[in-house]
Amino acid sequence: MPNPTASNYLQANLSYVWTDGDVYEIAQTDQQEGGPATGASFNGLGVDNQPHQILLNKIQYTHAKQLVDETNISILQAFMALFVCKMGVNGYIGLGAQDLSLGQVQPFIQWGTINLVGAGGPQELITQWKFTFNFPMAFPNAIYALAPYWQANTSHDQDPSATQSLAAAQSSWVLEAMTPLQKQTNSILVSPPQLRAPTIPPNPIEVALSPSDDGITGIGWSAIGY
Repeated sequence: MPNPTASNYLQANLSYVWTDGDVYEIAQTDQQEGGPATGASFNGLGVDNQPHQILLNKIQYTHAKQLVDETNISILQAFMALFVCKMGVNGYIGLGAQDLSLGQVQPFIQWGTINLVGAGGPQELITQWKFTFNFPMAFPNAIYALAPYWQANTSHDQDPSATQSLAAAQSSWVLEAMTPLQKQTNSILVSPPQLRAPTIPPNPIEVALSPSDDGITGIGWSAIGY
């Protein structure tokens, strides 16, 4: 509201330190005393103005803290928005992080499965040596690692003379990520034993014919980037 006397407004003390119980109660015996005036109480402020001054200081103090809190809350909300995920057999999770070089970044961990159930029998991994797939989402900036692994319903040979177990597959038929890694479409290579030791004949890998059948069911993978 306009100042009716056109005199000075009270100014908040920006160096005020919060103190409980520092608002003066005007007693019945106090004389009316305004300010600023030489010799007035409360360092020239006067009895009538002192409570208003302290309350103004408290309001200014609270407002300054409020502005800091609002800024911090906005930063926190923006940071929390980086935490996203998509759960499922093929999915991802995005995190929030402060990188030492890049600043605020959003790392992503993705995972998935290349289904091999009913893929064509034991010869499938011999005739099809490269499996191409897409991530659930493209990495926005870069991918740093892609790790494939075998998936199976059993680790025991059902017919040792014709097939090999998951453990044997892991030791002889090697899964490799094809480089250079791409932010979206990538390939996993199945490397048979003869590529590393020509004198060792490859044994076929038993691929499960149904989800409940024994054998290799798929190629799982996980990847990380941002």
